[in-house]
Amino acid sequence: MSESTNRWSWIALFCVVALVYLLSPILSPFIVGALLAYLGDPLADRFESLGLRRTTAVILVFVGFFTVMLLVVILLVPMLGQQVETFSRNIPKVLDWVREVALPMVSGIVGIEFGEVSLAQGRDWMLNGWQFAGDYIQSAAMQITTSSLAFVTAVVNLALIPVVAFYLLRDWDLMVARLRELLPRRIEKEAVSLAADCDEMLGAFLKGQVLVMA
Repeated sequence: MSESTNRWSWIALFCVVALVYLLSPILSPFIVGALLAYLGDPLADRFESLGLRRTTAVILVFVGFFTVMLLVVILLVPMLGQQVETFSRNIPKVLDWVREVALPMVSGIVGIEFGEVSLAQGRDWMLNGWQFAGDYIQSAAMQITTSSLAFVTAVVNLALIPVVAFYLLRDWDLMVARLRELLPRRIEKEAVSLAADCDEMLGAFLKGQVLVMA
């Protein structure tokens, strides 16, 4: 590859990245939809190998996916709220334990006296910071809901994601085949091999993350 061609390739890559960044508010539903289609394609292929039509297989994948999401929300949201509440309620107890147990132990070992004032100030700072974070999240949520434009945009984006994902997943194999046809013959084998390696590594990473979360 000549120096001029290499330079123009970098310029084209920079322009594409800049365009994606500038259009990210518009492209975000399509990017998320493409990611969901990529994740659901192996399962749709499995259903299709059992004799189901592609559209039926995609519908089954979507039903399973949204069922899992609903179960996750039902199970995790109350649990997360309970953990946050427990954490905020135990902050004073933890600080009292540090003052009454941990600091005297450390002071006896290293021979340094820790001031009560600084510890009290640290406790007040942590409590005030936690309260400020809660107030900030609440005010941000209220601002989003009160801003009609932002609220409508968020709703439209959320509504677009499953629609985009459905049609991308239904035509995923066809799009991959068309993209392969666009590749120059001299680099097709290498590009397909590289894409397969990336797909295998990404699949292994996602499986590992699922196992860790489980």
